[in-house]
Amino acid sequence: MRRHRHRAAAGAALALVALGFAAPATLAGPAAADDAPAEPGVIVEAEPGATWLEAAPTDGHLPVYADETYTLTLVALDQAGRPEAGVPVTFQAAPGVAITPSSCVTAADGRCSVTLSAGSAGPGTYGVTATVDGGPISGTRLWPTAETVGGTLYEAPDAPLLKFWPTPATPSPIDLAALLQQILDLLRAFVANLLSLFPTA
Repeated sequence: MRRHRHRAAAGAALALVALGFAAPATLAGPAAADDAPAEPGVIVEAEPGATWLEAAPTDGHLPVYADETYTLTLVALDQAGRPEAGVPVTFQAAPGVAITPSSCVTAADGRCSVTLSAGSAGPGTYGVTATVDGGPISGTRLWPTAETVGGTLYEAPDAPLLKFWPTPATPSPIDLAALLQQILDLLRAFVANLLSLFPTA
């Protein structure tokens, strides 16, 4: 049986998430200093040579709205710290959160990826985990950090939590035909008022 090193604290962190508490703030990243979009922060938390789970916005930057996705990647290493292919990985999240697909098998580079969307759960903060050989993987080397975009700071929660922001409302499309009709009606009323100033004999 394969042996993958993973952190024993995973169960405790996931238990806190399940009970509605925030995970320990040990993986916080720095906020971006300006409006330039920053790359997701690199967090060296996984033990050297250990299998780890990482997450990043699929489009590269925060915020991730409820109709967008994160990419979750499991990086599997063997006892010598080399990438290991053929490792089955199962991903879990809160009810309603969609993971596509829910499992994958690592490739030659030891990596396999899935996408995470808010699904029917909607906007909110949700815990995620990956399981290898029956054990949860909690160590990470890459997780979203706070990012400032367009003058707005988007705070990112610590691993293993990911946040989905409410999708901005889409402006209603302009009905050009109705707008043109309103303009014509105004012109007709204007002409009628103008003619009323010059009564005919």
